[in-house]
Amino acid sequence: MLSRVLSYIEAPLEAFDLPLDLRGTPFQKRVWEEVRKIPIGETSTYSRIAERIDAPKAIRAVANTCAANGFAFAVPCHRVLHKDGTGYGSSRGRQDRFLKHEAKALECHERSTRRSPRDARRAEACR
Repeated sequence: MLSRVLSYIEAPLEAFDLPLDLRGTPFQKRVWEEVRKIPIGETSTYSRIAERIDAPKAIRAVANTCAANGFAFAVPCHRVLHKDGTGYGSSRGRQDRFLKHEAKALECHERSTRRSPRDARRAEACR
């Protein structure tokens, strides 16, 4: 199981599919499950997550739930931003690193599926 976790962290191209024991309130679990639906390479907002869980006025509670997330690799709260596109407070540097890491993994994956020699060399550089 550890090798699967490390492999996912290295190249997070698909949803984390190992069983999780997410402990929290029913509200927190709804938020985390919705956040897990955000695909790699995409972001959402706290307000959009609140709307999707049928709690449109609970934007701040969604943000607090994301801040309480202890499973950053499996519940990608780093993909959730404020409506203006900014990230979350003191952890903004970490959020940027996670998003850049995912973008690079996605780019490397896309390059590796192309056929041109130039793309193959670039994909090799990703390893």
